[in-house]
Amino acid sequence: MIWLPPVNGAPNELTLAITRRYKELEDVHMWSAMQLRLYDFMKPGMESHIEYHTVFVGSVERKLTPLGAINVHSVGFEYLKPFFDENIRPNVLIAEVSEPDEEGNVCFGPTGGAANYLALPTAKKVILQVNPNVPFIYGVRNSMKIQDADFICYSEEDLVEISEAKEISDIDKKIAGLILNEIEDGSCIQLGIGALS
Repeated sequence: MIWLPPVNGAPNELTLAITRRYKELEDVHMWSAMQLRLYDFMKPGMESHIEYHTVFVGSVERKLTPLGAINVHSVGFEYLKPFFDENIRPNVLIAEVSEPDEEGNVCFGPTGGAANYLALPTAKKVILQVNPNVPFIYGVRNSMKIQDADFICYSEEDLVEISEAKEISDIDKKIAGLILNEIEDGSCIQLGIGALS
């Protein structure tokens, strides 16, 4: 049970290395969310080696879901901790991290704080890919001590980015107009990604 961080928290070179070894692997479950890269283990026919599970469907998963090779688990963010505790319980965490600070802390980057802290308590192996391009983003659940890693590799690859939203459609404008009327002065809102935001 491997936790692969979502979005640009995924260690690309490390994930590719695992994928290249797929014939040596059986009954591996790769858990993640909203991957921005298409890895071969996500394609049909790989399930007996590496089975992919996602708790959030992004554009890559959306394209592959009709092919039947992806297990989609619809989990609201507020239910993510119990879902980790009861269903995933990863025994391996692979993550891309920043270079260590003066105190030996590495940061999980812009999106790693979303769930990596949930994988750490059950992970028997923590494999980090240190990348100087990962910014150190402060937060209570977004870092760990580098000496707590079992294995460390290094990469200087640029972080993958979400492509810009497509052109804003009339439907997007209509929906936004309806929502704007419901927002009171002083409200705190969360914006997602895409043209609607």
